[in-house]
Amino acid sequence: MGVLITLIITIIMIHILVLAHEWGHYRAARRAGIPVLEFSIGLGWRLLALRRRETVYSLRIIPLGGYVLLDLALSDQSLDHYTPKKKIMVALGGPLINLGLALLIFIGIYSVSGIPCYSTQPVIGRAINEMPAGKAGIQAGDEIISVNGHRVEKWTDITRAVSQVTPGSPCSVLVQRNDRMLSFHLTTGRDESSDRTVIGVEPQLFYQRQNIAKAIAIGFQQTLQTGMAIVSSLAGLVTGSVAAGNMVGPIGLTGIVGASLVYGWREVLGLAAFLSINLGIFNLLPIPFLDGGRILLAAIEAGRRRAFDPEKEACLHWLGLAFLMVLMLYASYNDIVRLL
Repeated sequence: MGVLITLIITIIMIHILVLAHEWGHYRAARRAGIPVLEFSIGLGWRLLALRRRETVYSLRIIPLGGYVLLDLALSDQSLDHYTPKKKIMVALGGPLINLGLALLIFIGIYSVSGIPCYSTQPVIGRAINEMPAGKAGIQAGDEIISVNGHRVEKWTDITRAVSQVTPGSPCSVLVQRNDRMLSFHLTTGRDESSDRTVIGVEPQLFYQRQNIAKAIAIGFQQTLQTGMAIVSSLAGLVTGSVAAGNMVGPIGLTGIVGASLVYGWREVLGLAAFLSINLGIFNLLPIPFLDGGRILLAAIEAGRRRAFDPEKEACLHWLGLAFLMVLMLYASYNDIVRLL
């Protein structure tokens, strides 16, 4: 896939996720009775703008974010109107829409394409090139007939026969390729993580479509598991258990999108769901300028029972934005280092 096409698809994907996020804020603000002055996709200079009633809908030059500008000016009639509760509701609108969008994507994937399942038949779906089987010449599509003379009828027979061989020992594998019988002699390897004997083959993969009820259940489970994994990674960055060098910026994200395009629409949609969850959860971090920072300030405001000074609050958000820009620059630096 060409670099330009990958870049365009990445920009479109980011815009869709940001559009969903900001639409969540927009709808929550409207429900709370808070006027929306501007609904912007992108940051920086304004490219396009359309005014409808009191709201300006704009597209800006930098496709790495967006915002909903609310009219929070407090008049005599609105002192009790823009309560901390409503501010929290508006701040939660974006992340909740991102989580909901990811759930819908997962439901669509599992109901249309299905869930990945491995075949029980002794037919090779993949022979890893760097592993003994791949080096010996065994190929995807070969049907394994026997391992070290042990007859094979299903995939578990293969794993059982291989497990009986000591890592680093010779092993003979008889396969059927089309209408020919081929015998391969190889030296077994060892899986470092499980300490098992392996030869480096995987069964065939197929996808089993789910009815809508199962797709919804699996979609909820996948959304929850993905969210928990992202929270764990973010916590690891704070505690130091996850290296900051693993952070990915816009350049790295484009590479990830390009890699997913090789495998088809299912992987692209799965990546979009992951990024949507990531966007929602990241925005809940208690950093000024992010939704989590706004929720924190609204909670403090509720506790002290008086609003923050607008200028001081704006200063906090500018500091938060500066911190986020430094993070993005650092992540972009990591991307460049990985390319060198």
